[in-house]
Amino acid sequence: MGIGDPLEISGSELVHILRTPSELFASGGCIVLDCRPFLAFSRAHILESRNVNWNSMLRRRSKSSVVCLEWLVADKSLLAQLRNGDFSPVVVLDDNSRSVRDLKSESLASLLVSALQSEVQSASTHICFLQ
Repeated sequence: MGIGDPLEISGSELVHILRTPSELFASGGCIVLDCRPFLAFSRAHILESRNVNWNSMLRRRSKSSVVCLEWLVADKSLLAQLRNGDFSPVVVLDDNSRSVRDLKSESLASLLVSALQSEVQSASTHICFLQ
């Protein structure tokens, strides 16, 4: 059961979402998945965001354009929560693209959005892309 196309949100919309108390969400609240390189993430990131990485070894082993969520989210607990639809919205952050249409098909953010769409088992989970 997949979910719809990502909603593009602005920085001010993300600030509003992050300032909303988690008890006002129908789910466990918002999660930000940061697709920037680890060093950039380490230097500065949104509080409580999680870095998503597709290491070069997995990239070389992958023979298809379809990548499973397990390859991108190393934290097994977070992976299970994402698959169960425990978060909404799920915000994908990428430093190279201003919109979902600008994403290259092989980019980490594009692969993450596709994996979320195919593996998240909740229609109430909303995927957002930070512009």
